[in-house]
Amino acid sequence: MNSFLKHLLVALATLLVFHNAIFSQTYEPFVKSNAVWTQSISNYYFNPSALYEYSKYSFVGDTTINGSSYKKMYKVENMLSFDINQASYAFAAREANKQVFIVLPNTNNELLYLDFNLDLGDTADIFSPDTNGEDLTITVIGKDDLVLENGDTRERLLVAYQCGGANFSEYWIAGIGSNSGIIRSLQHCYFSDVGYSITICQEENNTLIYKVQNAQSCSQAFPMNIYDEFLNDNNICENQTASIPYEIYGGTLPYSVDIQPQVGIVDITTFVADLSPETTTDYTITFTDLTGQAIEYSFTIFVDATPISTVEILTDNPSQECYPDSMLLYANNNYSTYEWRDISGNIISTSSSVWIYEDGNYYLTVTNQSGCSESNFIAFYQELNDNPSPEIKHNYTDFICDGDTLIFYTSEPYAYYEWSTGHTSDTVVIIADANNPVEFINVFVTDDRGCYGPPFPVSIGYAIYQIPNVPTITMSNGTLSSSLEFAYQWYFNNEPITGATSMDFNPQAAGTYFVEVSNEAGCTQVSQDFIYTPSNNAAAVDVTIILEGAFDVANNEMISELSDYNLLPIDQPYNVAPWNYQGNESVINSSNFPDNTIDWVLVEMRTGTPNEQGSPNTQVVETKAGLLLSNGKIVDPISNGSLNFNSLQTGTPYYLAVRHRNHLDVLSANSVTASTNIQYNFTTNVNKAFGTLQMKWLDNKAMLFAGDFNPDGIVQISDFDEWKLDPAINQMYSQTDGTLDGIVQVTDYD
Repeated sequence: MNSFLKHLLVALATLLVFHNAIFSQTYEPFVKSNAVWTQSISNYYFNPSALYEYSKYSFVGDTTINGSSYKKMYKVENMLSFDINQASYAFAAREANKQVFIVLPNTNNELLYLDFNLDLGDTADIFSPDTNGEDLTITVIGKDDLVLENGDTRERLLVAYQCGGANFSEYWIAGIGSNSGIIRSLQHCYFSDVGYSITICQEENNTLIYKVQNAQSCSQAFPMNIYDEFLNDNNICENQTASIPYEIYGGTLPYSVDIQPQVGIVDITTFVADLSPETTTDYTITFTDLTGQAIEYSFTIFVDATPISTVEILTDNPSQECYPDSMLLYANNNYSTYEWRDISGNIISTSSSVWIYEDGNYYLTVTNQSGCSESNFIAFYQELNDNPSPEIKHNYTDFICDGDTLIFYTSEPYAYYEWSTGHTSDTVVIIADANNPVEFINVFVTDDRGCYGPPFPVSIGYAIYQIPNVPTITMSNGTLSSSLEFAYQWYFNNEPITGATSMDFNPQAAGTYFVEVSNEAGCTQVSQDFIYTPSNNAAAVDVTIILEGAFDVANNEMISELSDYNLLPIDQPYNVAPWNYQGNESVINSSNFPDNTIDWVLVEMRTGTPNEQGSPNTQVVETKAGLLLSNGKIVDPISNGSLNFNSLQTGTPYYLAVRHRNHLDVLSANSVTASTNIQYNFTTNVNKAFGTLQMKWLDNKAMLFAGDFNPDGIVQISDFDEWKLDPAINQMYSQTDGTLDGIVQVTDYD
């Protein structure tokens, strides 16, 4: 045989092994509105009729995602027919060039689901919900045609993949999808008690197109059967309970179960029946599925009226020694037979008592003259060599600071104590002293029998940490600074200041300040009070602006819905780009906002000469975050008065800049001279802002332009793009909420 013929025969054999005889290559789209898929999840890979979930899927309606059109897939569970009124949304799908893509709920990411462009040996990464966010890599190992129930042929691919360290495969059928279910589940690869998804059938226009082998129909996939290995007659004694387990295969979930006669029923589920009849009873158990298909089984529970007393295991130490090397176990009553076993299941005695020489679990089963049995067990882990072994408890958790009160005690009481500290009471109290630390403490005890222990010292170790030195507070350029430590909390008039946890703090109002510092161990110390009075050079800046987005023409003022619905953050929000302002302005809680608060704004004092083009040519001297009120006033978040600037030089000209998170910034057209009180009203004319058309004129007021959502100082299509990413948000403090009402919707785009 020549080499060419040899290779040809090998190739033909390979094609036969993998069922790759390709005939018509008929392709039918998967995404269509006239089909209903029926899927189940089976308990066992080799027994697909052992169901525990049954559902139907169908495409209903369209949607648009990222500019593309999709059909919406819905799912109903445990119903004989698909009812959209009972359905839940599963995913959206579209199909192009023999590829199927899906988008899961609450996402915008498109995922590859099926690809019928693949050929033998091709690989692809497809979506699966059980791979921790990673795609599932498949390889095409077979390609042929499948003849359907209606005589049509469909293109079919056999794909293989690895899952949980094992090799698996599934079929893709054109127009049907995967035989592993609408959304394949790989959980069985990682959890052995999770079942396998199966596409039972598909109907198009109420006509059966596809069904899995052995399935009866789409509504009743498999005949009902009962696994009766454990469903047998039972013998119990009076007042005992028999647990009768069973397992149902096939049918259509959910199942219902009925037992007749209804006597002695303790509990009944679709998996087990607990029965405790008073006398011998013949039972018939009937299981019915969703379609009304039923199967029944009969069994008898024989009841022996001879009662058996509850068995208890008693212990004895005949030697009365403090350190016995053995222990006697015996039953509390007389029985006909005894069977003692150790933890390994070995029979160690068949008499009423047994000597044990090792710690562990021991089990006793007894029977009476009628053969009724009772069982119990006892665990020995402290009884042998049972000299006292006290466990030392304490009152601290992690670190101990100098001066803390430490309390040590034992978990159980004893007759007498000898602590390593010299105490003889049941509790030891020590004041932690970092200069003279006691790093270990132990105890010996005597119990009521006079036994002394433990044979080796029981001790517990600890370490004492120094508390920080009293911190000092200095002030420079209007900023309070503390001495160096690990953690800080500033206080104003004895109240903690939210967010004031840095080494430095910029005071906002006159009053008493102090700082609490902590070291790495959490030991704390408090500074002396610092009385802050603004210097004579401090300037009270009174600025008035109006935000276009929040302005209500009907009421001639801005709306305050963000504060009305408690949506404003208690800390100033400009500590991110592009502002990067690290000030610690805040309010204690939401109730401390003035009733008519609109939002947080930034006010900057700048030097230099501004330009309309090129470099701004101004430098920021000092920045404050303030609260904008509905009348346009900007106030200090603590005092609710004017903003105090402490770095201005009296008599020096400055420009005021006002910045907001989604409105265009403005700079004063004219400079103001630093003095005790500075006022500037941007609302009287659009020319109060530097530059041309930098503010909007509406209802006889000049106001800041709304819509700089990105924010880059320009209102353009990129701001619309920001709004379009999530154009429907309710009760949120959002960058794209141009109207400042807590709702992102079309009015913000308008």
